[in-house]
Amino acid sequence: MTYHFHRYQGDLSDFFDQVFTQQYENFFQEIKPNEQKEIFQFVLEKEQQILAAASCQRLYETLKISDLAVKSQYQRKGLGRCLLKEIKNFAKKSGLKTIVLTTRSYQAKDFYLKQDFQVYGSLDDLPFKSVKTYYMAYRVD
Repeated sequence: MTYHFHRYQGDLSDFFDQVFTQQYENFFQEIKPNEQKEIFQFVLEKEQQILAAASCQRLYETLKISDLAVKSQYQRKGLGRCLLKEIKNFAKKSGLKTIVLTTRSYQAKDFYLKQDFQVYGSLDDLPFKSVKTYYMAYRVD
């Protein structure tokens, strides 16, 4: 059998949806629920200037924080904690079960640990040599 490997410019979402739906239904022996994929962005502003922001994606019962940042001159003033508290409240009110995120050794692992996130995995030299990537989760009450 001969295979042809190449870059593809079309939309593959139907292909992936079909394969992943079949896997889900074979494993759980039930119909896969709709994905409920949504994007949410949160900001903390002062005088119409964004001081801190987060970009999140909901998938099923999980909220993934894709990006969370506080301007450097406002770090260590409680803004990140405040933003994360609001995200946790949003997740709880929305019926979500888990918040997940990825951070790196030069970023904010200790900050997230103080906010009750747990490390559930890590990889060395990713995405760069001498950098460790941490995978973290928070269980919403």
